[in-house]
Amino acid sequence: MFGWAAATACLTRISRILVGRFLVLPEAGDVYGMGFFCDASHGNVSLVANTEQHHPSGLRKSRADRRITNPKVFRWDTGNWKYPVGFFPSRSPEQTEFDAAREEYREPLSQIDHNMTQERLEEVCVDVLLQLFKEGAFGAATSLKGFIVLSPYDFGRSLLDKRISLSRFS
Repeated sequence: MFGWAAATACLTRISRILVGRFLVLPEAGDVYGMGFFCDASHGNVSLVANTEQHHPSGLRKSRADRRITNPKVFRWDTGNWKYPVGFFPSRSPEQTEFDAAREEYREPLSQIDHNMTQERLEEVCVDVLLQLFKEGAFGAATSLKGFIVLSPYDFGRSLLDKRISLSRFS
């Protein structure tokens, strides 16, 4: 049986560290959305973030390509993230530390029946985000408007229903 509690604790611990390291960087100053991209079939989980500065250029490109044109939808869409697969480059010490910490869960996770695992993994990621929010881990993100958990199965769907707005906590 997969150790969901241990996997959740590990993801919370390592995410807390990376969020703290990321939010002190100058480019993180205008982050409006943070979350996870997760793919249970490959055992992958990555932190994601988007910024107010990045959003308009992505929206212009999307409109030119005649894809999503609604700014509210595009703000949370899978294809519009400045940091779509981690806050740090893939070979950076920070990303290597994140990947190594959760490595023991990657293979077992990918071996579980995919249909129920993807939903459960997304629930775990939401729980981690809410726990970190309650702890104040996102306090330095003064422009933060909400969280989202993305997956490879979200393409072409409106993700507004998956978004977790911070106004929910006021």
